[in-house]
Amino acid sequence: MAHYRHDKFCRAPVLPKCEGKAVNKLLAICLVLLSTSASAEWVWFGANQRGTVYYVDPSTKKDGSRPRVWQFVIYGETKSNGTRSYKSLKEADCSGGRSRDLTSLYFYDADANNPKNIDNTPDEWSYPVPESVNESLFIYLCGKAP
Repeated sequence: MAHYRHDKFCRAPVLPKCEGKAVNKLLAICLVLLSTSASAEWVWFGANQRGTVYYVDPSTKKDGSRPRVWQFVIYGETKSNGTRSYKSLKEADCSGGRSRDLTSLYFYDADANNPKNIDNTPDEWSYPVPESVNESLFIYLCGKAP
């Protein structure tokens, strides 16, 4: 009979029964890294005046009334919180002309090798600024302008 032990570090071979935000955060980071790194084919999508560069992984594009795609963004300058890049699952509301990030993973480096934190709380819906990279991404997802 297997013995279960609640252990702060959940080390194998003991079967883990970890609970709490730390474990959920670690699991979420692992899932995002696996879903966006191993098979990612990042394609340049655009850049803005501040030097921020945007990439998308076309293989992750999901169509429908709320299409989604993974994007990878490298900031032109390191942000005040130390992040240099992030990956996010972008969702568009085609009938409403708006979009949001469903989940985001922030990195200390531009190569997405050094994760800082993950945010699994969907952003508020926002309307893309005309002639911006976000507007182009909306058009890419919905096939029409917002």
